[in-house]
Amino acid sequence: MPKDTISPHETFEIHELITFKASCAIKAATLIQLATDDELIRLLQDDVKKTKTNIEDLRGLLQHAPVTSPGVTAAGTTSTDVH
Repeated sequence: MPKDTISPHETFEIHELITFKASCAIKAATLIQLATDDELIRLLQDDVKKTKTNIEDLRGLLQHAPVTSPGVTAAGTTSTDVH
């Protein structure tokens, strides 16, 4: 696989990380509304900001993911093609 692409299992892992990080950002944003301590609010706001940046970085990696349909290889051949 060329260096400028990522493998299907790496693509799956990145999707899982994005989902997890989005969930954490939602929870932190919710906690900001409930928190009364200024230091805790600042930490949570910083966490949300950094998490959003991390998610954008991970989404950038997905641009290197090969786009294929089920049963089609990255080279464009299907698993039933006769060679």
